[in-house]
Amino acid sequence: MVIHGSVLISAQAPIEAMEIRVRLEDTTMLDGPSLTIAETYCRVAPGQVAPIDFELVVPEERIDQRRRYSLSARAEIPGEALFATVQSYPWLAHEEKFHRLEMRDLTSKRGG
Repeated sequence: MVIHGSVLISAQAPIEAMEIRVRLEDTTMLDGPSLTIAETYCRVAPGQVAPIDFELVVPEERIDQRRRYSLSARAEIPGEALFATVQSYPWLAHEEKFHRLEMRDLTSKRGG
């Protein structure tokens, strides 16, 4: 199965070259870490206009209808996270929905 969607980057500054990782995670265990079910990477060119489309291939044998899943995204340059999703984006198996993930700027919270 394939999850289709786009990632919106809420940035005031022009977008620089980066890599975006989109993950489907099993988030059933509230007190434990999430388990990555599938992930894909998108390269973003300097000045590229958001939103950035993605396709995430999910092995059907890894999906259990009784569990909870969510999508997340993170944009990085080597060694530094720039943007990430900060809210939950639930995913239901076999739903035909185009997912829109919004990432927030992680660099603006740094002290200087």
